[in-house]
Amino acid sequence: MMSYKHNKSSIKKIFQTHEFYLMMVVLFLVAILTVVSGGRFLSFGNITDMLASAAALGVMAIGLLVVIISGGIDISFMATATVAQYLAAMFIMSIGGNMFVVFAVAIMVGIVLGLINAALVYNLKVPAIIITIATMNVFYGFLMYFTGGTWLYGFPEWFATKTSVTVLVIPIGILVFASLLTWWILKCTNIGRHVYAVGDNAEASKRVGIKVYRTLLFAYAYMGVMAALGSIVLMYVTQNVAPNALVGKEMEVLAMVVLGGAALSGGKGTVIGTLFGLMLVTIINNGLVFVGVSSYYQTLFMGIVVMISFCFTGLRGRKKRGKEIEQ
Repeated sequence: MMSYKHNKSSIKKIFQTHEFYLMMVVLFLVAILTVVSGGRFLSFGNITDMLASAAALGVMAIGLLVVIISGGIDISFMATATVAQYLAAMFIMSIGGNMFVVFAVAIMVGIVLGLINAALVYNLKVPAIIITIATMNVFYGFLMYFTGGTWLYGFPEWFATKTSVTVLVIPIGILVFASLLTWWILKCTNIGRHVYAVGDNAEASKRVGIKVYRTLLFAYAYMGVMAALGSIVLMYVTQNVAPNALVGKEMEVLAMVVLGGAALSGGKGTVIGTLFGLMLVTIINNGLVFVGVSSYYQTLFMGIVVMISFCFTGLRGRKKRGKEIEQ
């Protein structure tokens, strides 16, 4: 009897989670778009196109999730991704290498830029959003100054050779790898638990011996790694590097994380929720194309989605604080 009640309670808790509601919204949108498009929305070609095109932004969303859980925010990750992508492309075009080398060069650049963000946020005691907006302009400004905005293409054959299998397996494989790795770090390691603790209450974490600075260094460096991985995935899919290609997509990635249930105040968020947020944003973008909505209105619609998700998060935070005060 006890076991039956326990199982019933566990199932009830699953039905009440944010991720469950998000899954219901995703399924509802898929059903609507399938009917409206006459089944074309669920065609194999459209699904694979959506997965391949969304993977790069999904990997970056996973990295941003860790920073937001730690109580911070990073607006500079697209600039980090662009710099990492550009330097890695220049490296393999001038020196050569292989798949491991191109990812390794990009990741090293991402880690360095992430550590700069963490050091500035912690030592200057200035809100992370201000610091990372500043570093976004510095990173991007240096890149444009030294490159003149020149596009790169014509990569070595080992990188330029694409097949219908690799163009799907590499982006999705890296998204799956990033998701599993991040889930394991957040759920099964001390540094993952410290990320949640610092985001929930940095001062209390410090009192119990958690190294707040080290935790922030990890969170922002991890964001740099994921930005670098996402940028190389995008470079492989598009086979070019355009310094302005990623500019303006910061809010889209932030919407994936916030829609997935992460609290901008820190201390809360899950990998599965972010993946549902990724699905929701991708389906909305793809669905608007299917119903013939102009790209100008797509930007407007996505802005409204971001605004609603922020408002919903803010209201949920106020409700939670109200309950804590009553207790």
